[in-house]
Amino acid sequence: MDRDGDSGATPKVPTRRGEWLTTVHVIEDRITQAPLDEAEGWVRLRGEIIRQDESRADRKHVRRGQMLGLVAKVGLSYSGLIVGSGLVLSGFAAPGLFCLGAGLYPLAPDYVKNTIKLMLGGRDSE
Repeated sequence: MDRDGDSGATPKVPTRRGEWLTTVHVIEDRITQAPLDEAEGWVRLRGEIIRQDESRADRKHVRRGQMLGLVAKVGLSYSGLIVGSGLVLSGFAAPGLFCLGAGLYPLAPDYVKNTIKLMLGGRDSE
């Protein structure tokens, strides 16, 4: 329905001259042509459409941010695992185990906490 490929925006309708108008523009034209009592309803409708478009854009932005956060978390986790494994295999056990623990923590936090408690002799009060 949309020539620009932006399916998230309000639908566009063709005009006689070949240009594309959004639904909001069509409603604005009707507001200017309507009597005063009818124009009030069109103004409310226009406001609701604009509010919904802004809400849709906000949700899209939040989803993108969440996806980037997830990708960054998993990517850094795997790089910690790879670096830690390389350090352990190179003979640097302490820094390697630290990097392995840091890499595993985002993937399995309960397992890492329990392992550290057992290794360091921690209490079960937590």
